[in-house]
Amino acid sequence: MSEKVTLVIKPLEPLMLRSSGEFDIETKGPASYAKSLLIPRPSTIAGMLASLLYKGVVKENWIDEAKENIKPINEICGPLLVKENYAYVPLRIGGVFTLIKAPLDKLSESIRDKIYDIIKFYKDEDKEEIDYNKIDTEISELTREDLSSVVLIQPRLGIGLDRSKKITKEGMLYIANFVSIDAEIHVILTGDKDEIKRSLDAKIAFLGGEGRIVKLSILDKETFNCSKNISDGILLSPLPVNEADKFIGELGIIGMGFDIRNKKRKEIVKAILEGSIVMNANPITKYNALGYSSQIVLDLK
Repeated sequence: MSEKVTLVIKPLEPLMLRSSGEFDIETKGPASYAKSLLIPRPSTIAGMLASLLYKGVVKENWIDEAKENIKPINEICGPLLVKENYAYVPLRIGGVFTLIKAPLDKLSESIRDKIYDIIKFYKDEDKEEIDYNKIDTEISELTREDLSSVVLIQPRLGIGLDRSKKITKEGMLYIANFVSIDAEIHVILTGDKDEIKRSLDAKIAFLGGEGRIVKLSILDKETFNCSKNISDGILLSPLPVNEADKFIGELGIIGMGFDIRNKKRKEIVKAILEGSIVMNANPITKYNALGYSSQIVLDLK
C-alpha cells in the first residue's frame, strides 16, 4: 500500500548544494569559484536516497533506473525548510531570491496573504486601482528579511592538491561558498511506509558535494501539503517545461545531475526555477517522481 510520510533531513555541518555547472578548479582555471544553493534540488536529494537504497538495477533510461533504485519510494516531493513550526518557502521576485517565513499549519493561506497584491500586479489585474508604492514596499519587505538564523553563507578559501604527489598545485586557488542551514529539510515521500521507515529512519547520510553529513528521520505524517498539479502555485523545486506561458520568477537552464555509472552528465532542460509562482505552463512530467515540479498550491481565486 502506497502512503505518504515526511523525510526529515537535519544538516550536521555546512553543505555544498551544487547547481548545474563545473566547480572543478582544473576546468575553471586558477581563480575558481563555487557557490552553494540555499536549498537542495531534487537531483541532490534523489542521489542521496539512491546511495542508501541502491538495488543494483540497470536500465537503458536513467530515469527508469533511478526510480527502481529508490524503491520502496515511488515519488519525492519538496523540499521545504522548517524550523520551530515555521516553514521558509523560496520566492523569486524583483530579480531577488529569498525565503518567506510562514506558519507550517497555515502555510498556503499565509503565503497567499503575503504576496497576493504582488501577484495581482504582475497578472495585470485592476492596474488603475493598484497602489504602486504599496507594491514596492511589499517587495522590499519580503526581500530584505534577515534569514541569518536559518541559512548563512560560509566562504572557504582552498588550494588545489596533487594527491598522487601530496603537494599543492601552483596557482590553483579557489573560493567555495558553503551554506549553513540551521533548520530541518522536509521532503514528502510516497511509497511503502514501513519499508521506508526501516530503510531511512535514524540513518546518517551524505548530502550534496564534499561528503557533507546529514541525519535522517521519518515522520508518519505529511508535515505540509506538497503538490505536483501546476495551477497557481509557488515552486519548491524547478519545473521542467516545454513552454512557460505565465509565471512570476525566473526561467533558466538546469542540469539533471551526473550519471556515475556511465561517467557522463545527464541532459540539461529548460525549467522555471524554485521560488517562482506559476499560473500556466506546459510541463515535462517525466522527472516528477524524482522531486521536480513540487509546489505549494495557492488559492488565488
